[in-house]
Amino acid sequence: MERGELCRKYAAFMSGQKEFSEARSIVFNNGFGDIWLIQESVYKNLAHILHAIPQSPIGFKFIVQIPTEYREMQLPRGWELTTNGFGNPKFISKEFTIDYIPLNNINSIQRRGLNPSIESYLTGTSLTVDSIAFNVLTQQVVGEIGIRAIFDRSVGVNDDVEAEIEASKKGKTVEQYLQERARDLRFRAVMG
Repeated sequence: MERGELCRKYAAFMSGQKEFSEARSIVFNNGFGDIWLIQESVYKNLAHILHAIPQSPIGFKFIVQIPTEYREMQLPRGWELTTNGFGNPKFISKEFTIDYIPLNNINSIQRRGLNPSIESYLTGTSLTVDSIAFNVLTQQVVGEIGIRAIFDRSVGVNDDVEAEIEASKKGKTVEQYLQERARDLRFRAVMG
């Protein structure tokens, strides 16, 4: 399958999920500019489409270019607003959660002193499969490193410092963290 076809299938796959439609609506009501879906909902579902691995559990993480202030956020009935471990808003329902990540509050961008952009985010993810995002407005998948990793069925370190941070949060070495992610995807781990 070629990249364009994979991206079209992914957009159709996500549009067919009622939970994604609800999550997208909540985030659109609480932010402006570009909005990107990131992490498992992207890489794991792309791997599901391309390689028939199990699809991602329901839960969404969005990067929001221009966030609404926390105190002005609007919640649908049945939803609760809290904060995640990074101090970012987290929407919780009985069915699933939404992590709401302001683009200007991403650790790897701040650590490296970069201007907030999706490109800066993609170069600072811990692992190669994380270096991918789905622009919810344009329906485009971006992130050459992540796309290549999914086609190659590989997981490698994308940013050494972020990989170390993520691994230590889980009480693992970078190699253990990498191996675990690769095993979960049925991909090969690439060290170095």
